[in-house]
Amino acid sequence: MGFGLFQIATAVAPFYPIYLLLLVPTGIALITINTAANASVQIATSPEMRGRVMGIYMLVFTGGAPVGAPLIGWLSELGGPRTGVLLSGVLVLVGTGAAVLMTRLITTRVERSALAMA
Repeated sequence: MGFGLFQIATAVAPFYPIYLLLLVPTGIALITINTAANASVQIATSPEMRGRVMGIYMLVFTGGAPVGAPLIGWLSELGGPRTGVLLSGVLVLVGTGAAVLMTRLITTRVERSALAMA
């Protein structure tokens, strides 16, 4: 969520020096998310399946760029660069919220299923 919030903050930064200052925590948040996601996928995967899982993970992780980048570029062309950055930050927050909701739903169903079998 921090990455999305910092991205939104950079989009509404009133002056260029403030924008530059906000890029530092935005970059740190991005690197932290990428590293944590990569590490958690590798840790959660058995050693004999790790190569295959990482291949699919990288396909999904980087495979969205050919679709999303032109779309955000087109919206940025229409509304300006701030619009594209702002929309990207909002999409990060929406995606994070959806992931949290889905995780809770799945966890609840698994727990109920385990209790029903016991």
